[in-house]
Amino acid sequence: MVCASICPAERIGKELVKYGCERGRQQGARVAHVGIPEEDKFTRNFAVELGFSQARCFLGMEVDLTGSFERIPVSVAIEHFRAGDAALLATVQNRIFTGSWGFCPNSPDDIRYFFRLTQSKWQNILMIRENAKIIGYSWLHPVIREGRAIEKRKWRLHMFGIDPEFQGKGWGKKLFQASLEYLRKREATSLELTVDSENTPATHLYESVGFRVKAREFWYEKDLF
Repeated sequence: MVCASICPAERIGKELVKYGCERGRQQGARVAHVGIPEEDKFTRNFAVELGFSQARCFLGMEVDLTGSFERIPVSVAIEHFRAGDAALLATVQNRIFTGSWGFCPNSPDDIRYFFRLTQSKWQNILMIRENAKIIGYSWLHPVIREGRAIEKRKWRLHMFGIDPEFQGKGWGKKLFQASLEYLRKREATSLELTVDSENTPATHLYESVGFRVKAREFWYEKDLF
């Protein structure tokens, strides 16, 4: 007779995930998501055992800002969000990203929370307008590891988006070029970001200015109802 056993840590892990999913269901969540690095095969298999299925692959990309490459003149007027603009930023972000995979509409409190978590500054959130309407925005902040900036010259692009009404008209490239120029003036050495591998236009945009894939993260989901 062969006896199979589960180690205590694995058993506890499964119970915690089950408890978390049940709590989410009680709060009205319809689906649970979890992101797992490509190289962590154990946790990926663990997620499948618990009923999760692979839904997306996200690419971790980075560009070296110290190298020599073509600098395109910035052709748009850049403005900055200001302290007290949390509600405005939430509105813009929700308008741009609602309907995107995995995105949950944000409230002003959500914006303020993540603002503190990433040690962001309002002047580092750029936007462009046309006839007073915000076309798109670029949210930049120093790279944070374990609650602190690892180096002030290493930056991350947290969110970047163009209003659907203005997509396909070159605004994204103009705003992104302005974002890179903004960072160069602050002597940033690198910029990292994460993008959905299925977002082909964004991926091509980033590759066109020198971004290269550094890591892959697989996202799994599980229906809670």
